[in-house]
Amino acid sequence: MESWTGRLTDSPVVETETIGNAFCDGQILFGKLRPYLAKVWVSDRPGAYVGDFVLLDPDAGFDAHFLGYVMRTPEFIRRVSAESYGSKMPRAEWDQLRYLEVPAPPLDEQRRIADYLDHETAEIDALVDEMKLVLTLLAERTRSDVDSKFATCFEHATIAGLRNQLMEVDERAGDRARADDLLSVSIHRGVTRWVDETDDLPRAEDLSRYKTVRAGDLVLNRMRAFQGAIGVSKWDGIASPDYAVLRPGSGLDPLYAVRLIKSTRFLQEISKNLRGIGSDDSGVVRTPRVSVRDLIRIPVRLPSLVEQKEIVSELDEMETFNLERQRDAQRAIDLAMERRAALISAAVTGQIDVTEKRTPVAEELESTLAEA
Repeated sequence: MESWTGRLTDSPVVETETIGNAFCDGQILFGKLRPYLAKVWVSDRPGAYVGDFVLLDPDAGFDAHFLGYVMRTPEFIRRVSAESYGSKMPRAEWDQLRYLEVPAPPLDEQRRIADYLDHETAEIDALVDEMKLVLTLLAERTRSDVDSKFATCFEHATIAGLRNQLMEVDERAGDRARADDLLSVSIHRGVTRWVDETDDLPRAEDLSRYKTVRAGDLVLNRMRAFQGAIGVSKWDGIASPDYAVLRPGSGLDPLYAVRLIKSTRFLQEISKNLRGIGSDDSGVVRTPRVSVRDLIRIPVRLPSLVEQKEIVSELDEMETFNLERQRDAQRAIDLAMERRAALISAAVTGQIDVTEKRTPVAEELESTLAEA
């Protein structure tokens, strides 16, 4: 079930031995776990559900579709969230929902409002879906741009390529370790400082075995290497003993090395060299890791240092362009969802007359986006 839209996701049907709870056409399912997600669906068929939902059966004075729109307004969700309990995984129960007041215009008016919103939100949702497709295509284009730059690296490749230019460094911090110097590495953000991410820093006495990192070193999360968890450190610092610290030689640009290792072809080669229990797509006991010895022996052919820097510069420009387009698309999505929510709130509370002829909101959105 999607947040805010009232639509079911296109998830594949999964067989389960769990006994579900039955629902009928015209009933409403409200996601009570993390109610701020606004997962509300008006059923258009009989079926069964499994999970944390409140099942509502509107009485004769309410149109189910109208009530579904009311329950997806930011105002209603804020009130439900205020009544929910639990900090990490808040939930709302029927005992809290039953006392919340909702608009209750005459039934015929409810149906007119619901019909109007069905039409308007369908057009807005179509626009949002187009923008989401743009985001997907831009992400694929970015990946294609990167991969094309490294295609020749795997032609006439030898194991000497990286082996001669990347050296694993295993210097322990000892009593010099400071929590403020702790570094982390993730798939999407590369190397970051813990102090910039959280106030929950480890105690200094826990860090003596951590590895020393110099600015310019590559830091590799061996458990997530097959997903591209590597980056260049901008700082001197310390990293987890389970990470690998790699120092590039004079013939290898560190930014180029990271981009090469994160390329699709190289990640595929890493996956072939995973060691440990399980596989790259398993969720059992222990996530498989790659050894540095195996990683630096993956055959590649490195261009000259000048060419490496040129490739990094070209990719930076390409990614900057694609990122700007992605931000534009995301801003369009955010604006459309804001307008969608405002329209629903105004309609269900009687602030607009849905019988009046007006420019469709989707058209207004397209004009606004075109001007922007």
